[in-house]
Amino acid sequence: MSEQSREMTIWGHLNELRKRLFYSVAALIVGVVIGFIFGDQLLEWVARPIGGLVNLLSIQVTENISVYFRVTMLAGFIIALPFILIQIMLFISPGLTTKERKWVLWAIPIATFLFLGGAVFAYLVMLPTALPFLVEFPGPDVLPKWKDYVNFVTNLIFWIGLSFETPLVMYLLAKLGIIDAKG
Repeated sequence: MSEQSREMTIWGHLNELRKRLFYSVAALIVGVVIGFIFGDQLLEWVARPIGGLVNLLSIQVTENISVYFRVTMLAGFIIALPFILIQIMLFISPGLTTKERKWVLWAIPIATFLFLGGAVFAYLVMLPTALPFLVEFPGPDVLPKWKDYVNFVTNLIFWIGLSFETPLVMYLLAKLGIIDAKG
C-alpha cells in the first residue's frame, strides 16, 4: 500500500476508531455471554483456592449477582483479548511500516500468552501462597466475604496478567524507536 493511499482525514481516523471500538465491544459481549454460560463453573473455580464456596460469606442482597457479573466480565475480557488486540493492530497498522506491522502482528499471540501466563501464575502460585498467610494472620478468625474475596482474586489475576505484558511492551516500544536502552 502506498504512503499516499494510507493517508486519512481526521474524520476517516475517527470512523476507523469507531469501527474498531464497535468490533472490540462486540467481542467483549460475546466473551461475557460465554462467561455467563459457564458462570457457575467459573465461580466454583474462583472459590477453589479458599476451600470452595462454603468458606465464603455473602451478606448483601446484591452480593451474589455482583460477584457473578464481575467474574463473567473478567472471563469475557480474557476470551475477547486476542480479538481486541487484533482490532488495535488493525487501527494502528496504516501508520506503520511493513516491518513495524510484522512486529506488531507477531506480538498479538505473544501478548495473549503472556497475559494468560500471568493470570495462571497469579492463580496457581500467588493465590495459594497469599491466602493462607492472609487468612491465618494473627488476629480474629477470618470468614471472607464473597464479594471481597472475588474482588481480591479477580484484581490479582487481572493486574498480574497485565504486568506480564511489560517485557513485550518495552520490546515493541524499543523496536518502534520510542524508547532505547540508554534512556
